[in-house]
Amino acid sequence: MGKEVETAAAPKGSILRFIIPAVLILGAAAGGGATYFLVLAPMLHPEEHAPADAEPGHGHGTDEEVEEPISLHSVVVPFDEQNVNLMREGDLPAAIVLYKVTLEVSNPETQLIVDAPNFKPRFLEKIQKPHLSKTRAEVDDQTVFQASTARIIKQQCNDLLRRLQEEPKEENRITAVFYDKFLVIDPN
Repeated sequence: MGKEVETAAAPKGSILRFIIPAVLILGAAAGGGATYFLVLAPMLHPEEHAPADAEPGHGHGTDEEVEEPISLHSVVVPFDEQNVNLMREGDLPAAIVLYKVTLEVSNPETQLIVDAPNFKPRFLEKIQKPHLSKTRAEVDDQTVFQASTARIIKQQCNDLLRRLQEEPKEENRITAVFYDKFLVIDPN
């Protein structure tokens, strides 16, 4: 009798040896497929997975800043090259950052305000301030540093522009900040 029980249990156990790995493999495949279609595919091909009511090119589902359309009436206001010493680390001499920034403004009227001799130093201060008191490590990733600093400059210059106008006009604004030059010089 004992032999019959063992032989009856053997086929049941051998079937489970095949079913359990098959279920695990199918579960892993389903999880991988779901991850691809729900996470990776929208990141790799955002235009195909945008909501139906979404405007193309507006980065839905991302933290990216929505860029304004480029106006045919926009004008640029270049500023002179500036330099700033980075904060010293230890006994080493301070590194120097050379940079040149250009503001893109929405129209010629805004250009006159930004470029006015009595206002341009105020805008220059808004450009210089985010570059001060930085360490070498903070400017190592120049792409990230320039992008974050450009956002700060744009916001502060737009705030200043609103304060300088007697009646702020929505069409008068800073539309972009460009780095024409950015160079870090390490002392040796």
